Amino acid sequence: MNYTQKQISYIMETLMASPNHSLIMSHMTSVQQKDYAVDYANNVIKNIPLYSDALLKHMMNIDNGDPRTLHITKTIIEDITNIHVRSIAKLDKELIRNTDESKSAILDNHFLVNDYLNIDIEGQRSINDVQLLVKNLFYDAAMFFNYNRKGETDATKYHQAILICIYEDIYHGEYGEGIVEDMNDFIKLYEPMSIKYGPDNNNKLYIYIVELGKIKNIVEKKGIDNMDRIESVGYAFKNAHELNSEVQKNIDKLYDKEPVIKDMIDMRDEFKESPSYHLRVIKEYIDHVIDIGVGEKIGDNKRIEKEKKEYYERIIKRFKMKYYEDPSFLKDLSLDAYKEIYEMIIDEASYDEINEYVETLK
Repeated sequence: MNYTQKQISYIMETLMASPNHSLIMSHMTSVQQKDYAVDYANNVIKNIPLYSDALLKHMMNIDNGDPRTLHITKTIIEDITNIHVRSIAKLDKELIRNTDESKSAILDNHFLVNDYLNIDIEGQRSINDVQLLVKNLFYDAAMFFNYNRKGETDATKYHQAILICIYEDIYHGEYGEGIVEDMNDFIKLYEPMSIKYGPDNNNKLYIYIVELGKIKNIVEKKGIDNMDRIESVGYAFKNAHELNSEVQKNIDKLYDKEPVIKDMIDMRDEFKESPSYHLRVIKEYIDHVIDIGVGEKIGDNKRIEKEKKEYYERIIKRFKMKYYEDPSFLKDLSLDAYKEIYEMIIDEASYDEINEYVETLK
C-alpha cells in the first residue's frame, strides 16, 4: 500500500508513542524507521477484524448514501435486540464530526431508533473483565449525557439507552443487577443500573454483550450450514480476518448464504484499499496492545505517567501551532483523554470541538 509522507509520519509518531515500538525504533536510522512503520501498517491492515472501531464506523455510516450501511445496521440491531427498526437516524455526527473517517469523541455508532430508542454499537477487542465493564458503563452513560445536553434535540421523547457491545472474547463478569435475559448462546442482556429519566421517569440503561468467543462452540454444536443469521454474522465478526483456509471456506459459504455478510465483507475489502482509513485502524490496534499492558500491570503508575507526559507534550506542540489559543484547559487529563485529543488534532478537529470534548470529562 502506498502511503503519503504525512500518513507515514503519523504512523511513525503513533508507533513511537508505544513503549515497545519506541525502544526498537530508537536504534534505527530514519530510513529504517520509515520502512518499519510501513511494514507494520501493512501487516495490521491485512487482518482488520469486522469489529474494529474504524471498520464498524465505516460499515454503519448510514448518512453516506450507500444502502449497504443501512442494511448492515438494521440487521445487527434487529437480530441482537429483537427490536423492529421502523426509523433510524445517526446521532454521533452531532457530537463531534460527521465523516466515517473520524471517530466521535465518545460514541462510535450512536443512533436514534424509532424516534425514542438511543442505541450505540461498539466493537471491542479482548481485554480483562473489569476494563470491559468500565468501558461499557462509560458508553452507556455517554449516551444518557449527550442526548440530555443537546440543545437542538428534544430530550423529552428519548425513552431508553441501549449499548450493543460486539466483544471479541467471552465476558465472565457481572453488571449491577446482572443478566436480564440470555438472548441465545452468545448474546446476553444486562441491566447495569436503574435510574429515572425520560418523559415517564422510569427508563433504564441496557447492555447487550455479543460474546464472539462462544461462536466456536455454536459451530461445533450446529455446524456451519445450520446456523441462523445472527449466529452466521457472529461467526463473520469473529473470523473473517483469519487467514486459515478452512475458516475462509466457511466465510465463503456464509458470504453466498447471507446478503448482510456479503455487504460486510465487500465493504471491508473496499475499506482496505483506502490508505486514509488505515491510520485509525493502526492507532486502534496499538492502543489495544497498550491497554492490555495497562490491564496486566495496574500498579505501573510510573509508566502511565511517563506516557501521559509524552502525549501532553506532543499535543501542546501541535495545539499551539494549529489553534493559537490558550492550552491551559488541557492540563491534568487522563491518558485516554490525551490519546483522544491527539487523535482529534490529527483529524483536523476545530478548537471548539476539542474544548467541547474536554467539557464532557468534567
